[in-house]
Amino acid sequence: MEIALARSEERFRNLLDNAPFPVVVSLPATGEVAYMNQRAADQVGIDRGGNYRTLDFYADHTDRDRLLAHLRATGSVEQLEIRLRAATGRVFWAYLSVQQIPMDERPAYITAFLDISERKQAELQLQQSERRFSRMFHGSPAASLITDFVQGTVKDVNAACVALLGKPYDQLIGH
Repeated sequence: MEIALARSEERFRNLLDNAPFPVVVSLPATGEVAYMNQRAADQVGIDRGGNYRTLDFYADHTDRDRLLAHLRATGSVEQLEIRLRAATGRVFWAYLSVQQIPMDERPAYITAFLDISERKQAELQLQQSERRFSRMFHGSPAASLITDFVQGTVKDVNAACVALLGKPYDQLIGH
């Protein structure tokens, strides 16, 4: 029985060590990091052998508190977007999932995360671009409209177009 358990633990550790994403196992009672794979250590800029607490890696400690409250209530968190902090102080966005598991007859949390900072930056740039376009479109003195070519409907018009056509905005949209 002990040999089977040792083999199972070895397979589990091998799986985590070779996972293609960062993985951390922590103890909820203390917040102590019990295990992290090399990808996790690289992501947060630390050595695997040190003593760390999960609190050290949250950009906003209130995010951690909310996450822990949800974990206590449900036992898992799936696909949460959260800001984490590397040892260098660099803050990055992560897509994070956590599951409560038993470890040595006590509860533990296994956490997998993925750096989504580039995606969040692209989303921000897109939002800024959309705001600039909207300001230019709606502020233009030239009558302009946006149509859905496939459906043959008007999606948006600017004030100059409303004035030119002499119809209220609501009567132009969707037709």
